[in-house]
Amino acid sequence: MRLRKLTMSNIGPYVGLTTLDFDTLGDAFLVCGKTGSGKSTLFDAVSYALYGSAVGTREIVSHFAKADDDVFVDLDFQVGAERWRVQRKPARTVSRKRGAGTTEKPAEAALWKRRSSGWEPFRDKIGEVDAAVTAVIGLSAGEFTKIVLLPQGEFQRFLEMNTNERTKILEKLFPVDEHAAVSDLAREKAREAESRARILDDGLRAMEESLGDDPDAALSGRTAELESARVAETAALAARDAAAAAAQAAALGSRAWAEYDAAAAESAALSARAAEAASEMARLSRAEAALGAEPAVAAVKR
Repeated sequence: MRLRKLTMSNIGPYVGLTTLDFDTLGDAFLVCGKTGSGKSTLFDAVSYALYGSAVGTREIVSHFAKADDDVFVDLDFQVGAERWRVQRKPARTVSRKRGAGTTEKPAEAALWKRRSSGWEPFRDKIGEVDAAVTAVIGLSAGEFTKIVLLPQGEFQRFLEMNTNERTKILEKLFPVDEHAAVSDLAREKAREAESRARILDDGLRAMEESLGDDPDAALSGRTAELESARVAETAALAARDAAAAAAQAAALGSRAWAEYDAAAAESAALSARAAEAASEMARLSRAEAALGAEPAVAAVKR
């Protein structure tokens, strides 16, 4: 956040219109002066413009302001690449425009956002302005007071805060999200490594307990058991292969018998057709013989 311009009208000891252009002061400057010269009022005005409340308990309206005088604080500030302007007017008792006496004038607030064409109205209700300013700056009124405008004598209280309270405030000031993410990841990896180490330790202890008082003898027995298991595994694999071969042979035999049956049936069908053909040939031969004898029979009849 960067302050650009502060304009005050009848605020604190500043009578009339007062403008402070921060752009002319450069990146770093010192607010100094004698006691009662109005240094704290500048910070009160900034806080009041942003959040509607001063840093301390001091009255924001100048004691020298008349009932008809205009009283307001106008702050031009920048957050990142965005430029904003907020103006607030405190609630006051003012003279009636018609007739005698006074009337109560409620507080007012307005927020503008800088566009290429100029200042564009953004919010004009106190509650909406409060919420928008808090969202833009990223700090509540209390956090802004503690972090940016640390009052005189309050730094000791900051030092006396507990670790969690100071951490929350410092996290608002510095980009610690990435560091926190790395720390969380490191802690997670450490927990995983510790868990794996415990599992390995438990496994080693279980192995030591299973070996008993004579680990060499236990290892020899385990080696013999392993060798026996390997032999049994080899035999089982051989039996499995033999069974597979037998099953394959049986399948081949069944297929061969089926093919033989089909061939036998086809042979029988061919034999039957051959017998039918022979019978037909004999019938044709007899017919031809009968046809050959027909002229002789006719001659005899004549």
